[in-house]
Amino acid sequence: MHKANEQLLLASKLTLDTERAERLADLAHRVGELAGDGSPDPSVVETIATQLDAVRADAHGDVDAAIDRAQDLLAVHRPASTV
Repeated sequence: MHKANEQLLLASKLTLDTERAERLADLAHRVGELAGDGSPDPSVVETIATQLDAVRADAHGDVDAAIDRAQDLLAVHRPASTV
């Protein structure tokens, strides 16, 4: 979870779109909170992953790659039926 948080923070810094950067930073914050929980709720992780899909639309290649890596890192915490 910590690495997913780092990837989302990186994505928020790489994007030039202020609104997208703020959304990514918010999602990074939520992932960071989940990392502190120890055993995150899979449905919350799934919700974050869905929101990341929406944020990545038309994102620059580097931002898209960072989001992709974060989603890969979050996948182990998602419900088995959605991975």
